[in-house]
Amino acid sequence: MKTNNNFKYDLEIGKQAENLLGQLLEGNHLEVKFDKYKNNRFFIEVFKRKGNNPDGSPKYVFSGLGVTQAEFYALMKNNIFIIIKTSDLKKLIKHKVNTQGNGKLSSIAIGGGDGGRSYGVLVTVEEIIEWQANNRTYKESIIDVQPALEGGENE
Repeated sequence: MKTNNNFKYDLEIGKQAENLLGQLLEGNHLEVKFDKYKNNRFFIEVFKRKGNNPDGSPKYVFSGLGVTQAEFYALMKNNIFIIIKTSDLKKLIKHKVNTQGNGKLSSIAIGGGDGGRSYGVLVTVEEIIEWQANNRTYKESIIDVQPALEGGENE
C-alpha cells in the first residue's frame, strides 16, 4: 500500500473505508452471525438434514453459506465484528475442504445448531485474517467491493 506519511492522504484512505462501512450498514448486504462461545472459532453452516430420502437415508440440503444472498458476512464474537465478502468466505471453506478434508465437505463438517440438524465448518479468527491477508490486496479489500454494493457484478 502506498503511503507518504501525509495526513491528507491518509485521511482520504480512511474516508474510503468509512464510506464502505456506511454502505454495508445501510443496505441489505450483510448477513450477521453471532457466536457466544469464548473461543477463537466460528461455526459456518453449510448444509442441514431435512428429513429422509424415499429409501430412508438422511436427506441433506445446502443452507447457511451455501444459500445466502448476502454479499458480505459479519461474524461477531465478544463485541468484535469481522466482515468478509461472502465469496471470500466460500473460497476459504473450499480451501479447508480441499486441504483438510481431501476434497470432501463431509470429512470436516461437524454437527451444530438446530437440534444437531445443521452442519458446518469451524473457521478460526486467525484463518480468516490470514486468508484475507494472503488472498486480497488493499485495493481489492476496499475499492473492488464497490460494484457489489452498487448492484454490480460480484467478482
